[in-house]
Amino acid sequence: MDINLNNKFINSLNEIQSLLISNQLNNEEINSKIINLQSEIETNKHNLPSYQLQQISNKISYLLTKIDNESNNQKQSKFKFKSLKSGKQFPKKIDNDIDLKQQDNNNIIINPTISNKFNEFIQNEQFDLNPILQNINQSIIIINNVNSLQIFDIKDSIIIINENKSSNFIKNVKNSIIFINNQLNSNQTRIHNCLNLKIKSLNSNLQNNIIIENCKNLIISSNILKIDDFNSPLGKSENFKNLKFSTKFDEIYKICNSNPTIILNNLKDYIDIE
Repeated sequence: MDINLNNKFINSLNEIQSLLISNQLNNEEINSKIINLQSEIETNKHNLPSYQLQQISNKISYLLTKIDNESNNQKQSKFKFKSLKSGKQFPKKIDNDIDLKQQDNNNIIINPTISNKFNEFIQNEQFDLNPILQNINQSIIIINNVNSLQIFDIKDSIIIINENKSSNFIKNVKNSIIFINNQLNSNQTRIHNCLNLKIKSLNSNLQNNIIIENCKNLIISSNILKIDDFNSPLGKSENFKNLKFSTKFDEIYKICNSNPTIILNNLKDYIDIE
């Protein structure tokens, strides 16, 4: 255990937080500092116990969320979704307009939420917000160009995450496929309490950072190199496999984006593909 090293990282994060609060640097400059610090933490993580790594990770997540909220201060537009039920014509627009509002420094931050959906194709039509998706079963979900994304309680579905700017938080997702298509090396995906997931990165030259905890039977594509399992901090994890995916998954991704009804009507067969 290196106490000085842990204190160094915590102090650096506190300094970044002070810069953020005082508006001495813009969000891009703050993000750059966090990315550089994350790289240093990654290099030295073997010198820190898991609980300290967790503390540092929580602090980073807090700062990233804070940056997202700063970017969205006083935004009042609703986050709209296209919605398509299996076997029906695609409507021009359907607003699923449950808005979860939270107070932060006297500014209203809108975290749009979509929930309680079954056997639908769901895709956002507005961007740069922090959507929350929960309680969705047997559906295809495509999320494009958001700041950060939270996903809870989803089963038997295909989830496509395109170009989000900060982080993904995924919890209680089972028997599903997740595609991550992101151009930022700084992107982080946190996965908690998940079972039987297939996670494929569509960018062969990038290193999306994945952190898992209390998960079992995850298959993660071999081009994702940074994978940390908090349940196995000292050795090889038995909770995930790092494998090369077949080209069938690329085809699934293309069809979901071009003609989702084909897959929606036979969703289980596609999810079970190996």
